[in-house]
Amino acid sequence: ALSAALSDKLLSQLVGSIVERMKMPAVDLDLGRTYIQTLSAISRSGGYRLGRQLELVMPLVLQQCEPGSSSPGASDPEMIESCLQAFESFVSRCPAEVGAYEEPIAKASLHYLRFDPNYADDDEMEEDDNDEEEEEMEDDEDDENYSDDDDVSWKVRRAAAKVLSAALVSRPDKLAAMVPRVAPTLISRFREREENVKMDGFATFNVLLEQVGIANRAASEAAAAGAMAVDVA
Repeated sequence: ALSAALSDKLLSQLVGSIVERMKMPAVDLDLGRTYIQTLSAISRSGGYRLGRQLELVMPLVLQQCEPGSSSPGASDPEMIESCLQAFESFVSRCPAEVGAYEEPIAKASLHYLRFDPNYADDDEMEEDDNDEEEEEMEDDEDDENYSDDDDVSWKVRRAAAKVLSAALVSRPDKLAAMVPRVAPTLISRFREREENVKMDGFATFNVLLEQVGIANRAASEAAAAGAMAVDVA
């Protein structure tokens, strides 16, 4: 909240300091999460002002959670959740400035909407039959790494759903491209095992339907207005 009271110069210095510290190789995961959470809070309170520096911020946040990244954060659910929460804030508060990063944000959000390392759904298994032997050898290790008690992956899936919801609302001009990409993944998650996540998935799908309805009504009204103008002429 303090960032809202800072001058543009001081806010720029604050963000610049965070960015420089995030670039330091000795930054551990806990501190990295704190930096990302701070940037997210600045975005929520400062809105468009952070958008001016988004080109400095976004690559560093993406680096921490981008699927396939070698960064330690990409395998840490709490870091991934923090990054997704930052994306949600950026998309909601800086929709124009975040446009250049829509593709990696969408890719990460759709990927992490299915992130459930403690549960394997037959429909989502990507490995072929040749991997079965390797998977059996890794079962014991997986059992040690994950347990229901320690499973926080639901927070990642919930955060991913909220990013997609924010994107659907803030970028109606991209709706035609988003719907065929987002809808199938949302529908596939209707079998979500965590009730809280399932509710957020339903809420996001409802947002999608509402936005499609708004777009269709706007198109119908525009067509009717055009036809009326022709009749008058």
